[in-house]
Amino acid sequence: MFPLTSYERKAVIFILGVLLAGAVLHYALRVRSINKFFYKDMLVSVESSPAPVKVKLNTASVEELCKLKGIGPALAERIVAYRIEHGPFSSADELTKVRGIGVKKLRQIKDVLIIP
Repeated sequence: MFPLTSYERKAVIFILGVLLAGAVLHYALRVRSINKFFYKDMLVSVESSPAPVKVKLNTASVEELCKLKGIGPALAERIVAYRIEHGPFSSADELTKVRGIGVKKLRQIKDVLIIP
């Protein structure tokens, strides 16, 4: 074939490497965009979060309260115990009297509480 010097062989290998890397990158980006096109309905359903669960604060059980973000079984039991001891909650702000619920946690769950 053609006699190439060492420098020319290195240059040819470098150029082929760059072309190969570009082809791989092009293929990866194209496959990604094709997948987004074909599976966009699946992506939307996976990325969208479910509607928050609304809970009636004055009648909710421990299990129902545990469905709220940041409320575990122990805290849910304290809420129910407070409700039994002091009667129904008149406002969501009254929840801050329950040990473990501060202003920050109340802000997290206030929108999903139903208080008659």
